[in-house]
Amino acid sequence: MSDEDNTMSELDRLQLLAGDRLVFMRVLEKFANEVSGAVQSLRIDVAEIQRQLQVRNDALVKGGSIPPVAEAPMVDDGSEAEDSE
Repeated sequence: MSDEDNTMSELDRLQLLAGDRLVFMRVLEKFANEVSGAVQSLRIDVAEIQRQLQVRNDALVKGGSIPPVAEAPMVDDGSEAEDSE
């Protein structure tokens, strides 16, 4: 093999390696985005619970009775959807 063939062969291997790494980076990026979304959703849920607890506690301190709390509508995020496959 000539030096030019060796160089092209090495370049081909480097392109394959770079492609493989890109695939892994995309999978990791998708995972990181999903985790970030889950953390944000958890923060929103915890904040809502804290607001409801504060309303309840304020009512107990002021009047001694617990006001009725309207139930928040359930949001279907598709996380419990069954696979039809």
